[in-house]
Amino acid sequence: MTEQSKESGYVLFACKSNNNEQVQAAYALALSIKCVDTRPVALVVDEFKTVPTKYEKAFDFIIEMPYGSSEYLTGSSIGDVWQIYYATPFEKNLYIKNTSLLLDNIDHIWESLSGTDLVFPTRTNNFQGYKSTYLERNEIQQRNSLPVYYSDVIYFEKQQATAEFFKMCDPLFKNWRAVFGQFVKKGTPEWFSLDQMISITITSMGITPVHYYNHLTYTDIGVDNIITDDTDIPDSWIDFFNIWLYKGRVLKVNNHRQTGIVVYNHPKFITKENINELTNRYKEIQRYAN
Repeated sequence: MTEQSKESGYVLFACKSNNNEQVQAAYALALSIKCVDTRPVALVVDEFKTVPTKYEKAFDFIIEMPYGSSEYLTGSSIGDVWQIYYATPFEKNLYIKNTSLLLDNIDHIWESLSGTDLVFPTRTNNFQGYKSTYLERNEIQQRNSLPVYYSDVIYFEKQQATAEFFKMCDPLFKNWRAVFGQFVKKGTPEWFSLDQMISITITSMGITPVHYYNHLTYTDIGVDNIITDDTDIPDSWIDFFNIWLYKGRVLKVNNHRQTGIVVYNHPKFITKENINELTNRYKEIQRYAN
């Protein structure tokens, strides 16, 4: 890996407490990235042994979190995701949530965001291609006049302003229940929410991170942004969709073809057969490259 290749890359995050499904999802995501982009992929983990040997080939870097786990304080492993800033080997970074796929080359996103410190999406699309209108996801922020940012995808560069933001995430995330109570008067916390804590951290610092309405938009596959009546949501909502991933290349949901960054959220969305097809596609691309 040359120094030049470290200029930009993808950063993923997984902990053993996420269980094997999350590590497997990170593996599938990394394969999907490598099928459409030559940028390297780094995986930040709590311990090296979190990653089974059979998955290591998908990552150019596997890096341990530099400050250890604070899950015992937050109750959620994602509460340590701020450490990606300190762990990443890249100057320009795109963090993508594990339960996602990259279906197309996104050079246009990298080019449009280059030179910005920190970018969060301010909108998502549903699998039908329409702007998401959520039933619950951002309700707390809206009811309490907090800015709405989404945290499944984050672009950041190694800059002073970005360092200050991620540094502030550490104490606020660790004490999220008390911090939540200071900023949220309408609603009670049930669990750690990265979206909510990102919004609170931004508000507490009095900053307005750069956001690009169209440039950093992704597809959020789920029922919360499709169904408007929560009584209609099935217990196993993954069964609500017809899903077709053809040889790791084409993803259709209810016959709608998906493009770009797709966050599917549910660990059972991608099957072992899908992962095998992604693996075979990656191997085929590697053979041609060599």
